Amino acid sequence: MPRGRPFKPGERPVGRAKGTPNKVTREARIALSELMDHGADEARALWLKVAKRDPARALEILAKLGEYVIPKLARTEHSGPLGGAIPIAAATQQLTDDDAMKSYLKLVKGDAP
Repeated sequence: MPRGRPFKPGERPVGRAKGTPNKVTREARIALSELMDHGADEARALWLKVAKRDPARALEILAKLGEYVIPKLARTEHSGPLGGAIPIAAATQQLTDDDAMKSYLKLVKGDAP
């Protein structure tokens, strides 16, 4: 007798739940964490050797490692109606409470342009 919910044709009733890391990913994260916890002094000594020989290469290494600490920000482009420019008058216009409520309700209902 089948357990759980009945599956539709084409669905696979086996496998991990979505988002569950696989064994290799989990082990790699543990190994990297242990290396960073216990090998920080050795890594710093190696980096200082590189910096002494080739300062540009040391900065390149530091920049690449920095991405794991401080992620790059994604660029965001803002646009007005239909992808055009943002109307300045609309951005600076004073709204009454009634107009603000109407705009809010349009936005919530999905009627906004």
